[in-house]
Amino acid sequence: MNTDRILALLTRIPGARSLWCRFPIGSVGLRVRFGIWHRPHYAYGCYSAAQLARRLGLNGITVMELGVAGGRGLLALEEIAGAVAGAVGIQIDVVGFDSGEGMPAPVDYRDLPHVWGQGHPSCPVE
Repeated sequence: MNTDRILALLTRIPGARSLWCRFPIGSVGLRVRFGIWHRPHYAYGCYSAAQLARRLGLNGITVMELGVAGGRGLLALEEIAGAVAGAVGIQIDVVGFDSGEGMPAPVDYRDLPHVWGQGHPSCPVE
C-alpha cells in the first residue's frame, strides 16, 4: 500500500485533518494535496500558480483576496504564501481589496437574498 493511499485512509478518521492542520507535518505539496490548511482552496490556488510561474521562469507572482471583510482570510493567505514561496522558490506578494461597504444589493435569486442582504459583511468580524 503506498503512502498516499495510507494518508487518504487516515484522513477519513474524524478529527485527523484538524489535528494535521494543528501540527503541519509533511511537505507543502503533500499538505496541499490532502487539503491540510485552514483554507485549502487558497493553498491549492496559490501552490498551483506558484508552480506554473516557476515552470514559466517567472521570479514571483501576486495573489489577492477580493472582499477582505474581517481580514482572517487575508492572514491565512499570507501564511500560505510564505510556506508556498519557500517550498517552490519564488517570491509571492499578497494583496487584499475591500470597499468597506459590505455586499451589494441582490439582483435575483442567485444572489441568495434570503441569506445575504445589502450591506451584509461577507464575513463577520470577530
